[in-house]
Amino acid sequence: MADRLLPIIHGNKVTFEFEHPNATMLNVLGTFNHWDINSGVMEKGADGIWRKTVDVPLEGSYDYKFIADGEWILDPLNPDYGKDSRDRYNSRFQITTSASAVDHLRRIAIGLENNPPGGDFNERKKLFELADTMLQLPSAGYSRVLKNHLVERIESLTKKLTIKEDSFVAGVYCHGFAIQSAGKSFGLDIVTTRSVYGMYWDLPSKTIEGLADQFDCICASHLHPDHWDHLLMKYVIARGGKVLVPSAIAGRFPDGAVSVKPEETVDVFGWKVTFHSGQHVYDDQNKLILNYYEVLTPDCKRIVHTSDHDYTTGVKRGGDIDLLIAKAGGVNPVFEGRGKDAFINLLLHLKPNKFIAGHLNELGHPIKGGREPYKTGIEIVESARNRNGEILHWGETWKL
Repeated sequence: MADRLLPIIHGNKVTFEFEHPNATMLNVLGTFNHWDINSGVMEKGADGIWRKTVDVPLEGSYDYKFIADGEWILDPLNPDYGKDSRDRYNSRFQITTSASAVDHLRRIAIGLENNPPGGDFNERKKLFELADTMLQLPSAGYSRVLKNHLVERIESLTKKLTIKEDSFVAGVYCHGFAIQSAGKSFGLDIVTTRSVYGMYWDLPSKTIEGLADQFDCICASHLHPDHWDHLLMKYVIARGGKVLVPSAIAGRFPDGAVSVKPEETVDVFGWKVTFHSGQHVYDDQNKLILNYYEVLTPDCKRIVHTSDHDYTTGVKRGGDIDLLIAKAGGVNPVFEGRGKDAFINLLLHLKPNKFIAGHLNELGHPIKGGREPYKTGIEIVESARNRNGEILHWGETWKL
């Protein structure tokens, strides 16, 4: 092995090798598997060389290290290494193609089309787990392939929104959802990722304009850029639509936005929208202005979208909830590491007819630091099978 450069890379397949015949346990951990020891178990061959082959679907640079019987070790046959953000040395490798991701995304799109919300959840679960293998990589927020996938999904949703007689909820991105009922389309916390933290995916203007054309009204809950979209708001206002924003921060939104006071209900095209005063999940200083929504459609469907509200402190509502959209994970510190328990507790109290576990795979957030995987939503839905729950991928619709 002395003359070889490791790891061995063929497209998106990476093979790690480490010669350590005396080791009893050997793992390879890195940013490609979230430094998860159980995902990096290596197998020892008869030649005393430990091996592990993984699929890394997105192009990018990845850090890794071996751990042999509890000792961290740089790859001795890889000359590429450097310090990470915590000033620790790691070995590194580069993936220069996203061909595997293209295949995965095609499979996901076809699979979800053939098995929409309300279908076989076990089959949908497999597709969301496959999506996590890409969306939970550190390079996801910079991936052109994923950006193009989002563009395709938004443009597909835009076509569905033109059929006004249909009644559905649709996932757009992260915690942004479109509600269509009684011939109108409302957007809650919709973003197109042009200004989401470290992403700034430059979606085509025609894609954003096309989406804006379909909204009669959009609402923003607070100022975090994964919950409102300046350009989308401007387009909606220019086309005669309504934009509703919290009154205390209305000056930060585009001209023409309608200011709504806490606990005020406004009537927009026959829809009654209430902004409830909320507490942001990360706001230990109690300074961040946040409202969450209660929407009553003209056909009397009551929808509650909790935004980033810490719902363990309570959720106001004016009646029985037909659809609850709530954040999966990252709520009150009392439930730290037990986001599923907090969500189930919410369901037991509110008893909605249907629910969506939202705020999943926000690519602007760090992994294990706000970027909740689809896996979290899957666990919630599986734990509440009698509650009629779902998670929605970008552009997916679910009949109201």
